[in-house]
Amino acid sequence: MTDPILTTWQTHCQHTQTFTGGLPPEGLAATLGTGRTAGAMLAHLHNNRLDWLQPAAPDLAQNLAKIPKEQTGDPALLLASLTASGAAVATLLARSLETGKVKAFSGTPTAFLAYLIAHEYYHFGEVGILLGAAGIKLGNTVAYGIWEWK
Repeated sequence: MTDPILTTWQTHCQHTQTFTGGLPPEGLAATLGTGRTAGAMLAHLHNNRLDWLQPAAPDLAQNLAKIPKEQTGDPALLLASLTASGAAVATLLARSLETGKVKAFSGTPTAFLAYLIAHEYYHFGEVGILLGAAGIKLGNTVAYGIWEWK
């Protein structure tokens, strides 16, 4: 039987792929003035995962690269990067469940999962706000797909 922590992360990664892959390419440039673009927020999710992987499991981060600012509007790069870092985090979680801790994180593996998901859904909300302000409507699969946790 698959561990519920790993299943939860896998479900979240599916939501991330649906959300990222379903955004209209022009939506990645949406911004409110001087803040991050929607694409930069999604790149931040991947880059933040790497910031955790590098100290906790450098072997899992070694073949992954951060997304530079000038490439945050590339939908294929965002999707591929988030998919790869999601898989690496899944491996980190599996290892951490065996040891009971995540190196460089003060809480339990379950708390680490909660931290990552809370952080990423916060930014999903921000992306939705940016797109709405730009007059870009999310399709129902994207807007409501992140609520499907069966």
